[in-house]
Amino acid sequence: MLKPLITMISGRGVSTEDAELVAETLGISVHALCDQFALEIAQGYMSGEYSWEFGDVAMNGLYASAYAVGDFGLPDFAMHVYEAFDEGEYVHSRQRELDGKPRTKALLAPLLPNA
Repeated sequence: MLKPLITMISGRGVSTEDAELVAETLGISVHALCDQFALEIAQGYMSGEYSWEFGDVAMNGLYASAYAVGDFGLPDFAMHVYEAFDEGEYVHSRQRELDGKPRTKALLAPLLPNA
């Protein structure tokens, strides 16, 4: 159920009503759905199933869904995963060029029990 949702959120985002419908179908809260989505993206990126670019687009879509398309906000875990990808979008001091992959992995590792 999460894979089609990831595709949908990455493409156009979801409204609060759509998020509630999916969460209800799964028998969980919208915030639990956000955390499961973020966990799937984080684990998929760390295992190599998803590219950094895919994970970044997916988490940007979840963030936009939570704050722009919908109004359900992100729980802490999902926000931390979003921030890990977001930090990889910028050139930081002592860095000559953008290289989000190592920065994102370093920020995700403490969030995942088996990373």
